[in-house]
Amino acid sequence: MTYTAPRLSLPSDAVKQLMDHNPWVVFDPMCDGPVNWRHMMAIRLRDVEIEPIIPTVRRLLAGMIEMTNAKVLREWPPAHDKAAVLQFSDWQDRWLEHFGHWFDPIRNLFEPLCSTQDSYFVAEVLDQANGVVWCDFVLEVIDQFQSNREVMRRLGSKEADLGDRIFDRGPGQKGMRAFTLHALEQYQLFCMTAYIKTAPASVNPSVNANFDNLFDCSMWEADDEEA
Repeated sequence: MTYTAPRLSLPSDAVKQLMDHNPWVVFDPMCDGPVNWRHMMAIRLRDVEIEPIIPTVRRLLAGMIEMTNAKVLREWPPAHDKAAVLQFSDWQDRWLEHFGHWFDPIRNLFEPLCSTQDSYFVAEVLDQANGVVWCDFVLEVIDQFQSNREVMRRLGSKEADLGDRIFDRGPGQKGMRAFTLHALEQYQLFCMTAYIKTAPASVNPSVNANFDNLFDCSMWEADDEEA
């Protein structure tokens, strides 16, 4: 299956829309370059409030993690190797399933939120997006919003109780993707309570996704061809 990325056009006042009190701007976009798809989405989503969606994102992620853990416990150990030790990659394969089909809770969250002309564009194109890459963007924006109090004050946000952080950046994790950090944290919690044998994850595991391209769905093409 071949995916064609939607054409993204910049409005004439793009720079102003990007920088003028826009909470969706990722200030350290992982060296994605001076202009990237995250900037376009920040422009389109500038009127969508971040604070109200944080509890919903947390609830959706918690539900997805619960289903992931339940599936792992049902399917482990594999029939051919009853002594197998669960690896992070085994757990992650089940976790990624939530983002590899049309019913992706994090992407679907945005359709009713995108009610303005600009933000409606986001709702229209997200069904063609890689859910892993989009979730990483959302987690990064929320983490930035929760941690950067100076930015919050500049944006006029009240010092509201934003709840616990969705994930924590520990020492040496500044350059890791938000999606990977969240997955690592959840896997570690799973290992603490699971009754099966588990192995620790590597320090910086990789996800087969191109985070520079929101519309790169190549990680799902192999599954489509096998179906």
